[in-house]
Amino acid sequence: MKSFEELMGYDEGQREVVILKRWHFGDKEIDDIGEREEKLLVHLLRIRYKEILDEKHRQDKGEVENN
Repeated sequence: MKSFEELMGYDEGQREVVILKRWHFGDKEIDDIGEREEKLLVHLLRIRYKEILDEKHRQDKGEVENN
């Protein structure tokens, strides 16, 4: 979660993690997620983090080219 907070800011980072968790596991509490589900959640978070990071790089590159 800390990585998302550093990448997107505290509020947006927290929101992104919670949305991803709810999307895949519904209202299930974090404490109730099993070991296999936890590994899946970590995998999904890594994928989403890379997507957001790539998007930010494209935006930064676009800003440099436009100037």
